[in-house]
Amino acid sequence: CELGISLEVYLGQLSDLFRAVASWGKSHPSVRAIFAYPNGSKIVLYVVPCTDTFNFDLADEMAHLNRDLVRDHGRVLGMIEVLQIPWQDRDSFVSDNARCIYGDRGNSTLNSGGKIAA
Repeated sequence: CELGISLEVYLGQLSDLFRAVASWGKSHPSVRAIFAYPNGSKIVLYVVPCTDTFNFDLADEMAHLNRDLVRDHGRVLGMIEVLQIPWQDRDSFVSDNARCIYGDRGNSTLNSGGKIAA
């Protein structure tokens, strides 16, 4: 999908998105880490809870986050998807080239990508 925008505008929105998501993660104590990676024509955000099991309350909050991100950034960035993944399996879900935009990246090979502070 071609958005027909300048690279400068796109990267500015992407930076704003990362800051918003990092701030959201910081305000949710049940979030251990958040990783971002482009997957085809969308940006996927992988939220890792502090628990070893699926966090249903966090999932509700993530649905609100996804709605807000699409509303605020989707026009420029395109599709945005927010997924919850378990910490112990993050290397199975997240590419080695993903950017850790919030929290603990652990001993993983995942890229800190110049973490953007909120």
